[in-house]
Amino acid sequence: MAKSNRAIEILAALRDEGEGQPALTETVELHCRLLEAQVRVAPPAPVSPEVDAGMPVKQGRPLLQMGELKLDWDALLRLFDEVCRIAVQCRPDLADALAGIQHLPHDAPEAFKTTVSDYLAADRVEAAQVADLNGELLCFALNQTLHPFLQIHAVVLAPLVDDTLWYRSYCPVCGGWPDLAALEKDVAGRWLLCSRCDTEWIFKRVTCPYCSNEDHRGLGYYPGEDYRLYVCEACKGYLKTVDWRERWQRRPLPVERVLTVGMDVAAAEMGYAAEAAKQSHRQLWRKGPSASGDLRLVHRLTTGKRSR
Repeated sequence: MAKSNRAIEILAALRDEGEGQPALTETVELHCRLLEAQVRVAPPAPVSPEVDAGMPVKQGRPLLQMGELKLDWDALLRLFDEVCRIAVQCRPDLADALAGIQHLPHDAPEAFKTTVSDYLAADRVEAAQVADLNGELLCFALNQTLHPFLQIHAVVLAPLVDDTLWYRSYCPVCGGWPDLAALEKDVAGRWLLCSRCDTEWIFKRVTCPYCSNEDHRGLGYYPGEDYRLYVCEACKGYLKTVDWRERWQRRPLPVERVLTVGMDVAAAEMGYAAEAAKQSHRQLWRKGPSASGDLRLVHRLTTGKRSR
């Protein structure tokens, strides 16, 4: 029930924001349709775990071990196929690239299962296994397909995590990388959002979450209205960040992920590529002005000066 209510909240917020921001219409429509497809899958909720989360958290081990994750492969295959169909309908110019991805489970079922396992274990796919496929689009399809299966576990496991003990750059539930952050008053660190299961946790503010660089000379941010684009010169990574400190309205962070695609565009134009974003959905909205989000934000970020 919690998952359904959360999804309804996110859908409603996306619809409202999409109506008020014409430049985001196509991007919002894509993600609303994907979210609706994910809700229809409705994986069964896991049994409340009778585990002591303290030791794994202290040792830096995510609570959900990917080798122990049980997947309903029939439901997963149906959702994977629907994710690909929705992507083709929203981005017909990528139909040829998506066709090979959509056929992968049918043409090479064992290779597809191996690819899913590798993605769950490492948040990426091996190029050798998908040599003829677009790796970014494949990771996008996998991310969208696996999200409801991971998120249903996150609903149960995330409350078991003690934020004072887990101060790491990867998700305490599934081990995924963050793709969004938020700054909050009276919080010394920053909230991170998992790109795979939407778990939120606290991490250091002045550290790159992708390469652990702490040298302030190679870290900085581009300021925008209510947002910051944090960048790292050591790994050329970036992290979109919502600044809640002086903001009266708080949208769910999964909504902000979609509404800030303009920041992804700006980061790519400047040569940055976040770990999660490298394997994510950039190609689906790298089509033109109508898909690039808030173009004023893109302009400010690409022409503005970086702060430290």
